[in-house]
Amino acid sequence: SDIIRLVGQAAFQRGRDYARLGAVLKTEWDGPTRRVLGTVQGSGTVPYRCSVTLVVARESPRAVNESIGAPTSKPTSSTCSCPMAFDCKHIAATLIANNSLHIRKLNSSAVAPARAFTTGPNGAAESADGAQTPPTATQLPTWKIAVAVFASDDVSAAASGMQPDVGGYRPIGYRPAPPTAMGLLFELREQTPRTADRWRGPSAKTATKNSGDSPTQTFRLGVRPVIKSSTGNWVRGNVSWNSLSYLSNRLNLRPEQLRWFAQFAALHRATREVFTTQEPDWLYLDDFLSPLLWQLLAQAETIGITLIGGKKDASVVVAQRAELSIDVTAAVHEQAIPETAVPKNSAAVEEPGAPNAPSLAPATDLRLSPTLTIDGTTRAFGQAGTIGEHGIYLWSLAPRTIFTLAPTAKPLSAHERSLLETPQTVTVPASDVPEFLAEFYPRLRRSVSVTSRDESVAFPKPIAPVLLLTATFSAKHHLSLSWGWEQTIGTTITLSSIDQPNSQIDAELERATLGVVRAVLKTPSVAATTSLQGLAAAEFCAGFLPAIEEIEGVRVDIVGKQPNYLELTESPQLTISTVETPHRDWFDLGVIVTVSGRKVPLATLIKALSTGKKKLLLADNSFLSLDHPAFETLHRLIEEASALAEWETGLRISRYQASLWSDFEDLADETVQAQTWRTAVDGLLAIGVGTGTGDPAATPVDAVPLPTGVMATLRPYQQVGFDWLVFLWRNQLGGILADDMGLGKTLQTLALISHAVDATNSHSPDAAAPPFLVVAPTSVVSNWVTEAQRFTPGLRVRAITATETKSRETLADAALDADIVVTSYALFRLDFPAYRAQNWAGLILDEAQFVKNPASRAHQCAVELDAPFKLAITGTPMENSLLDLWSLFAVVAPGLFPSNRRFTEEYLRPIGRGSAMAEGFTEEAGAVAGLAGEANAAAGLAGQASATGGFAASPDTAEELTAAARADAAAARVAVVTAANSAALLAKLRRRIRPLMMRRTKELVATDLPAKQEQVLRVELAPAHRKLYDTFLQRERQKLLGLIEDLDKNRFIVFRSLTLLRMLSLDASLVDEKYTSIASSKLDVLFEQLEDVVAEGHRSLIFSQFTSFLKKAADRLDAQGIAYEYLDGSTLKRAAVISRFKTGTAPVFLISLKAGGFGLNLTEADYVFLLDPWWNPATETQAVDRTHRIGQTKHVNVYRLVATNTIEEKVMALKVQKAKLFDAVMDDGAVFSSALTADDIRGLLDA
Repeated sequence: SDIIRLVGQAAFQRGRDYARLGAVLKTEWDGPTRRVLGTVQGSGTVPYRCSVTLVVARESPRAVNESIGAPTSKPTSSTCSCPMAFDCKHIAATLIANNSLHIRKLNSSAVAPARAFTTGPNGAAESADGAQTPPTATQLPTWKIAVAVFASDDVSAAASGMQPDVGGYRPIGYRPAPPTAMGLLFELREQTPRTADRWRGPSAKTATKNSGDSPTQTFRLGVRPVIKSSTGNWVRGNVSWNSLSYLSNRLNLRPEQLRWFAQFAALHRATREVFTTQEPDWLYLDDFLSPLLWQLLAQAETIGITLIGGKKDASVVVAQRAELSIDVTAAVHEQAIPETAVPKNSAAVEEPGAPNAPSLAPATDLRLSPTLTIDGTTRAFGQAGTIGEHGIYLWSLAPRTIFTLAPTAKPLSAHERSLLETPQTVTVPASDVPEFLAEFYPRLRRSVSVTSRDESVAFPKPIAPVLLLTATFSAKHHLSLSWGWEQTIGTTITLSSIDQPNSQIDAELERATLGVVRAVLKTPSVAATTSLQGLAAAEFCAGFLPAIEEIEGVRVDIVGKQPNYLELTESPQLTISTVETPHRDWFDLGVIVTVSGRKVPLATLIKALSTGKKKLLLADNSFLSLDHPAFETLHRLIEEASALAEWETGLRISRYQASLWSDFEDLADETVQAQTWRTAVDGLLAIGVGTGTGDPAATPVDAVPLPTGVMATLRPYQQVGFDWLVFLWRNQLGGILADDMGLGKTLQTLALISHAVDATNSHSPDAAAPPFLVVAPTSVVSNWVTEAQRFTPGLRVRAITATETKSRETLADAALDADIVVTSYALFRLDFPAYRAQNWAGLILDEAQFVKNPASRAHQCAVELDAPFKLAITGTPMENSLLDLWSLFAVVAPGLFPSNRRFTEEYLRPIGRGSAMAEGFTEEAGAVAGLAGEANAAAGLAGQASATGGFAASPDTAEELTAAARADAAAARVAVVTAANSAALLAKLRRRIRPLMMRRTKELVATDLPAKQEQVLRVELAPAHRKLYDTFLQRERQKLLGLIEDLDKNRFIVFRSLTLLRMLSLDASLVDEKYTSIASSKLDVLFEQLEDVVAEGHRSLIFSQFTSFLKKAADRLDAQGIAYEYLDGSTLKRAAVISRFKTGTAPVFLISLKAGGFGLNLTEADYVFLLDPWWNPATETQAVDRTHRIGQTKHVNVYRLVATNTIEEKVMALKVQKAKLFDAVMDDGAVFSSALTADDIRGLLDA
């Protein structure tokens, strides 16, 4: 019983279970402090430490040594390391186990000396010296103890000799004590303010039937928890709202009841501020603001909580519903009043009261009585209070105490609470009845329910409030909207905004009406005031205002003059026209858009589309949606035809934009075309079909007989090219002949010139026909003369080899009797005023990549020269980027593409984003990309450390890598979409250029060419060479890593470092003569190959970027007695050198890649050696094609010498990327980047 008094019945029962399970691992007696110490295994891994203080209760003849804790002592206090902290089940288990040890000790034959007892290995009690004592119960292994203390299955019960019970596992045969019953005590508390200590709050005591009725007194209904004593009485004891949580074990409370009281207290704390001056033991019902209180009260009965009224005969009743109203009855008065004062329309009844209720007779007063109805029964006013704003309670203290609680159907208003506190009957004199019914009754009924229970009064039907929309129109399509409620009460009309709380408006009516308005406006809320401007005002008036006017209970007032807005919903009709202009290549483009019979100004339409507007408001107050495919397509086409900001004389279209015109025709409902436009465009559209750019099947132009003056038989593909060139010339259209090197571009062009000369002479035999101007690299000028003499000996050809100043002959004189004038790009630029003054039949640019830079003077001169026909000839129309194409077409087909800036925005950058291709890859940037191959030191060293175990990822690093992986995945998803857009742009680009560019590859048309065998010879640097290269590499790496991020600023330094590394890959002595002793591994490999090639009678072309290295090779050739020819940029008599090789027997031709990579026909050689790789594949291909071209009869062998583990390997990789870019545009392949970025440079430096 002492243990139960300390910890409570519930904790005692659980502690007893712990002791029987053997969960008490150790007990010992601390004599000086009179404490029993114990160690108890709970559900966790760490046992709990317990301490119980004992006091002596009485002496016992059977008392033993205090070292084991005498049973004649009783516990007074305890502590435990468990969350309960004291008086818990672990304390009970410790005391029970200690008592068991004591009893066994009393029954033993001898009294042992003081010692601490612990659990032995087999679960028995064991003394400190190792002696074992019988176990207190069936002992379990430690793990079973830990499981059993929290397990609730039959396994643990069976193992411990216990059986299930509602309260947990109990010992077999044990009958648990019943739980303590709980109740909720209701008590009316009389509160009186303190006069001295006002800060402490009012004093309170239990109210009785004899309590006074002082104005300073207030009565509040309070509640508190109580428990049933062993005698069956409800007692407060030490139970309070604050003590329930820690008394639960001691009182053996039912958990569900304990939770109920906790929720009850929490509901009070959550809805009311609690002050320290309030009584801690009582909670007052008027403080409960939440209606959840009623759910708790309803639940109390189901879980056995009794609602107690205090006294034995007291009762607490929880009703279902309380209603507070004013009952109006008619009372006959002795003095009659005039008939005119009797309320009219007595049959119009809204509230209770029969429709046929009798009219008030003359001299009839009205009596207004407050009425309280609970569950349909009228109750007297008097002793009542409110429960928050959601309920009412009544009390009666005599003859017996009754508390009645009931919730209200709706929250109590301030007027209703006031009426409940001070109920009084009001009489309206008969003379004032009409005024009451007309003016006061409508207001009264909005504050409290008004009825006539005896049906003696018929109330007038009130005028429902109207939702008023005031629409105010002002200048410049401005519309102001204001929403408010208009109420008519008697003769008074009031207007209130919808965003202001108004208790006079019926909440249900407000929700319903505004709900319909929101549905019409398709918006989740309605603002009290709104300002609309322009199109928004037009849309509201045309789309919403008529529907709002039809809503019941809504009125619209118009202020100002409302414009007649009209939405145009029909599909647009487009008419496209072209008109000739003084400019040969341009036509004015007319676009007329009509919707529902109304013309839409084009400039206004395009401006709206360009700014992303969805609808357009016209000057006549009509408006239309721009969400139509025709508008989207029209916008795109017009933007392509000309930028809005560039419109000066209206919209124009170039004759070269034939495919663009085709798109316009597909869009338009009607087209009106100038005849010259139709003639030019029809032809271009006719040749714009087929499978690819330059595909012969895509050029179904009329076949043209070969002029008799052409001394050659054209191959089939050359005939197709000739036909196409004639078509362009006849229609005065420019183009690009982009056949592979060696397919006879010069021959096809000479055939065209011969045809043009014959046609001009036959049409105007007496007129002097102007000559064609051919501009070519200096090294190729003589070749044109030679080829013309060979294939078209009847044409008069003049080569311009000096400026007018040096030659002392004017250009006009030189061209006077010529059919073809051939000049170099340098002379064309220097003497351009003379060339511009001359009349030309056409301009032909050979090796047209020389004008690919739009900022160069050569490009500007080519654009400015006036000629009816312009042709660009190049085997590499795009060497570095798409801007190369733009530059060439800007010369031969002005207007095909927009400006350089817009071309970059519309084609170059989008395609670059879709394929990691940056814009503007210039030749200098190409040098950086190829040479920057050694620069990712940081990344490379980090990767090497990781591979060798020198780096271990930390958790933070792992998290960063995971985040990076997620980012990469997201970027990949974006890349898929961007790549698709890029492919679409490429298709559009090819469609635009197809009619004006012809390109055939050798693989496609020159099937009779001998095979070309290409091979990469890997060159291992000699040890001394390798050591020197690596030393320079590390030095240049450190220098470049901080510079490549700002490439433009540090271009010179970067170029120097990278060029140094390239030269070191070839020959160390190229960097410094002091390294002459280090042999060149590459020259060694070259001469190993040449030995067999020369011995077998083959002839070789040897190319290098570095003339200094070519001279090193020449020295070796001299040393070995091998004859050779040499050509670089400094060679003066180029033609003679080329002729000697072609007609001589020298087996080797050393050629600088820049000086001899184009314009040469060297089919006499069948071996090609490229000593150092170049990142521009077109440059290398041109060099190889000096020998692998038409006229070659032998197999051609191409060897690229690449030094392993140097910058040269990175250059080779970059060259592959650039080749793919060329294929993407020219041959309909995939798009790859060819631009150099800082990442490219890092990758190239990671050698």
